[in-house]
Amino acid sequence: MSSGSTVRAHLSQTDLLDDLSPKEWETPSLCDGWRVRDVAAHRALAQMGWGRPSRR
Repeated sequence: MSSGSTVRAHLSQTDLLDDLSPKEWETPSLCDGWRVRDVAAHRALAQMGWGRPSRR
């Protein structure tokens, strides 16, 4: 995936999440035991590099 398409995909996801109601954030996701907000947080932290081993 090119960096341009990655940015477009990220912005599309951001737009979708921006429109969620408080009730929708608490909706169970397709991931067992995870709510929509849990999946969104996981994806955001993964994008930022959290949880990856540090390069020393």
